[in-house]
Amino acid sequence: MKRLKKMISLFTAATLVLTLSACGGSSGGSAESSLPSDGTETAAATDCIYSAEQVILEDQAGELSDLSIDNLVYKDGRLYATGFYFGDSFTGSRVIMSFNPDGTDLQYTTLMGGMEDVITSSVGSDGNFYIAGLSYDADSIGAAQTGSTQDPETASDVPPEDVVVSGSDDMDSFTTEEVPGGPGSAVEEEDMTAPGEGPTADTEDASAGPTSAAPEEEPEYGPGEEVEEFISEGEESPQDEAGEEASDGITSPQDEVQDDPSSYDGEEELTVGDVEETDGASQENGEAVYVLTCMTVDGQQLWSAAANAGDDANSDYYINSIAYSDNGILVGSSKGLELYSKEDGSFVKMLSTEEEAVGCTPYVTKDGTAVILTAGSKGEGLTKVDMETGALGTHYPIPGEAGMVSIFPGKTYDFYLTGTSAVFGMNLDESGAVKVIDYVDSDMDITAMPCLTETDEGTFACVVSDAMGANAIQVLTKVDPETVANRKTLTLGSYYLDYEVRKQVFAFNKQSKDVRISIVDYSQYDGETGTEGMTRLNTDIASGSAPDILILSAAMPVKSYIGKGVFEDLTPYLEKDEEISQKEYLTNIQDAFKTDGKTYAIVPSFYASVVTGKTEDIGDGSAFTLDAANELVARKGADPARMFGVATREDIMYLAMELCGSQFIDWDQSSCKFDSPEFIKLLEFIAQFPEKIDENNQEDTSADYRSGKSQFYRDSIGAFDEYVYLRYGVFGTDITLAGFPSQTPGKAAIFPQLQIAINAGSAEKDACWSFVRRFLLDDYQNSIEMYWPVSISALDQLSNKAMEPLYYEDENGNQVEDHIIVNIGGEDIALPRITDAEVDQMYSFLKGLDSEAYYDANVQNIIAEESAAFFAGQKTAEDVAGVIQSRVQIYINENS
Repeated sequence: MKRLKKMISLFTAATLVLTLSACGGSSGGSAESSLPSDGTETAAATDCIYSAEQVILEDQAGELSDLSIDNLVYKDGRLYATGFYFGDSFTGSRVIMSFNPDGTDLQYTTLMGGMEDVITSSVGSDGNFYIAGLSYDADSIGAAQTGSTQDPETASDVPPEDVVVSGSDDMDSFTTEEVPGGPGSAVEEEDMTAPGEGPTADTEDASAGPTSAAPEEEPEYGPGEEVEEFISEGEESPQDEAGEEASDGITSPQDEVQDDPSSYDGEEELTVGDVEETDGASQENGEAVYVLTCMTVDGQQLWSAAANAGDDANSDYYINSIAYSDNGILVGSSKGLELYSKEDGSFVKMLSTEEEAVGCTPYVTKDGTAVILTAGSKGEGLTKVDMETGALGTHYPIPGEAGMVSIFPGKTYDFYLTGTSAVFGMNLDESGAVKVIDYVDSDMDITAMPCLTETDEGTFACVVSDAMGANAIQVLTKVDPETVANRKTLTLGSYYLDYEVRKQVFAFNKQSKDVRISIVDYSQYDGETGTEGMTRLNTDIASGSAPDILILSAAMPVKSYIGKGVFEDLTPYLEKDEEISQKEYLTNIQDAFKTDGKTYAIVPSFYASVVTGKTEDIGDGSAFTLDAANELVARKGADPARMFGVATREDIMYLAMELCGSQFIDWDQSSCKFDSPEFIKLLEFIAQFPEKIDENNQEDTSADYRSGKSQFYRDSIGAFDEYVYLRYGVFGTDITLAGFPSQTPGKAAIFPQLQIAINAGSAEKDACWSFVRRFLLDDYQNSIEMYWPVSISALDQLSNKAMEPLYYEDENGNQVEDHIIVNIGGEDIALPRITDAEVDQMYSFLKGLDSEAYYDANVQNIIAEESAAFFAGQKTAEDVAGVIQSRVQIYINENS
């Protein structure tokens, strides 16, 4: 159970895409920036600031522990929500609830069945819940219990018919977790399951955003997490194992206690989905039936009816999302957009079977206009639907700059688009989107807002989540711009943004009284080509409008920027900073990135790009040449094409340039040597690798380095445990961390995980340094775990932790030593903890690094384009090298 809960949190964190934007940028310290070009309007920073107050729901009975809200709607002074909790049930339980915006007067009803039995829901203007779900033999979905925090004197004395009422009062803490594929998750249409691929396991309210229409056969729960899969149709559930009463795959949590008669109170429970057999709704052999149900928050079922009606009903039918309207219930299904009666759930008519309507997500605006989310040749947007004819009308594109991941109907605006950095308001007209809430400027340390609803008072209630998957309900109130402190605003520009950097921005903004940082992520401007963001950044730099602080990336022509004087020399700042000068660092790392003895960017964290081999094969790496590599392979009788494992020519050329690129190009001297004998020899070496990999080959190659079938392992090493994996797992013997084989053998190369520069044109350089320096101090350095820090004390902490034995607690509460287990060639291998001697080796390795990894996309493209003729046998290596030399030299001249 704990593993499944952890999976949901990790999945949430892993699927969040950090596309950040800010209310205002700066040019040399100015708080203004140019308007986006796609119709997204930029509001003044002070107009986008909101204060947040967390809402605490309480339940003294503890029934709603682990509660996760996945839909939130405001109606007539109250908040209505749906969610799920695990409790003692592996599959989880769905819950519908209502409470005041301050969290008081909580009323709820738990639905029978697993959490995946409810597909989507919508709250009507009448305050009732309209639910689309799966029913198994008409007994899978229902009200297991209700609860309330009402004053007993004001509550009704008569419980709803057929509902077990168990009072609940308050619980001291309430947190939420975002559910994968939950409400508001924006998904491109091509990602949606096509008709006939089956139902989705967990989707959302139609008032939220879209989700995929159906799961894959083997759902992915999160990166690297081994978790139990949800129970699928036909499988034996945990309830089946607990008692014979559970006979239909998924049953209510109450079935789990049938072996203990004393734990069962014998009261009858209400079920949702008690419907008669209809065409296309077969319940033979426990087949799932899609059911529409109307319920009150206290558990009264007003009606329930089978969906998928009509002569063309089929077993491949599924429902993606629904939305309540005054005209009825809009259902986005595998057939298209359907309309059902809100009075009894009966089928009214098929509104649209257009391709855009199949598996769609419908919405209804404040004035009753029906729209659906579409993604086709016109791009992702909202399309109006004529409720009389079903005709699809005007298409309103969703601006990419909004960084949208969720859509919610609003009051002030027709819709709100919530992203990873801001909330935008959008009307169904040509006015474009307007930023309403900026997370950074509001000091909201969150990465997503999976639920949002606007109240009558102009405030918002929402569910927010951070990068670790932790969630909370909050009420947001706009801060009067007149009361916002008059502080200088600096802009921090990036091309995608590390979450740890974002955390430092939040911390800085909270601590600084005179200066605040606003974020501009240029990746938000990327379009079809994926280069628009970098083009815009280059334009801003050329026009003198670059951000005050820049987070550098491999996608940026950093050497070109340095040559053009874009960055400030930070050497004087480092020398004058007393706190930093008193600390011990891996100074060789910073030295490797100097240009003409000057420091134009700091590198607070890094990893090493390496080629690893057995020490018995390559010694200490000092004689690791191309000839030596070929001779070793021949001596072992191995296939030269597999010396680096499964790799293509493109892979090896990329690796060679990353580790040896500085041998062929010198930006300091504005020169290159691609027509040299060394590069020609490299081309001939790379020619022995395949152009493509056979994707159908499922051979296990994990033991190839132990057996000698492959000799050189490509890796980026950033932790002590990774060394242990290579030494005891991959190779099983002593290893050497080396560079790429070349005529002048080099070492592993430094790849910056983070690199920060200050704009030489900024009017507030000292203020910029007050932020940049934070990344060299203990707070940030000690937070680094997945990469190498440059602080020696932070490195010591990591090495001490890597040497500590691992333990787990057995069934008797005893601490038992544990090991990380890896499978190599079908054999499980227990990895030891790193030793003192090996730690010393790694320190020597890290302190010996002296060159940065080379990457320039333009140079790589030139090499790939021209070398293809040699690999195809159309030109000689010498001819190709000459062309590459000419083109790269021109590129250097143009960008120096």
